Amino acid sequence: MPNPFTYSENEREKIVKEQKKQIKSVYKEASDEIKKEVKKLKGKNNVSANERRNYLKSLQKEINSYMKNVDTKTEKIINGNVDKMISIVFENNNQFVNSLGFNFDITNTVIKKEMVNRIMSGSLYQGKWNLNKAIWGDNKAKQIEISKIISKGILKNKGLYDISKDLERYVNPNARKSYSWSNMFPGSRKKVDYNAQRLARTTISHAYQESFVRATINNPFIDAYRWITSGGHNVCTLCLDRETVDHYGLGPGIYPKDKLPLDHPNGMCTFESIISMSDEEIIDAVADWYLGEGDEDMNERIEKFVNDLKNF
Repeated sequence: MPNPFTYSENEREKIVKEQKKQIKSVYKEASDEIKKEVKKLKGKNNVSANERRNYLKSLQKEINSYMKNVDTKTEKIINGNVDKMISIVFENNNQFVNSLGFNFDITNTVIKKEMVNRIMSGSLYQGKWNLNKAIWGDNKAKQIEISKIISKGILKNKGLYDISKDLERYVNPNARKSYSWSNMFPGSRKKVDYNAQRLARTTISHAYQESFVRATINNPFIDAYRWITSGGHNVCTLCLDRETVDHYGLGPGIYPKDKLPLDHPNGMCTFESIISMSDEEIIDAVADWYLGEGDEDMNERIEKFVNDLKNF
């Protein structure tokens, strides 16, 4: 049987690509507004030290306000895409289940809400991480980097406009920053939106994985899961190990349904369901269960699956 969740996987890739554009756009909008503020300072390179300090203090406050707005919008974008991803997986599963001979409309909004909350609140990570803290932790990091750019500029006795242009360059997600930037501002990121993009990709990846497992773990016709690397040139050793090593005696890259490892941050690997029964065998098993005939163990597993679907 072909991978029944190919549609969900394709949609996941679309969401990740579109989300990247959405977040980049939010940063670019803020960058354009900050650029307007910086333009007002053109020709003010030779102001007094006191005036320079006051101008920079005001500009820094403006930038921090814009960055706060960016992070608020970013969190909203990710939250919406997590909801969308989970809905797609559940709808895909609905189609798959009905193709097996069952007639269920799996639209339980309570379970979907629980799944979204599990991802966003950090309960998935046993309270060690959540998106809100990660985003606002990154916001504080950006504020520190902005302060360092200003301090370094003052230390180098750069003019007000020149320091302002450095800040403008920092907040521009499309600005190229060469080795000289890292040398001038060590520890300052080259891509202001990098951490946000990383958090966004990770969250969508985990939303896809968690909803996939939730939808399929009790399906008696799915035997296990197979780990599949993203196929890129920079696949890490951990993911290669997950794909090529037989950890559970089921074959290379194959995991029991309750042992599928969570993809690492920024990961784009995927997985597929292992279905050993043919379409005809599945149809026969469903018919036997309906008639109360056939293998008792399979009938019990189907019964459990059906009860789970009723509560889905």
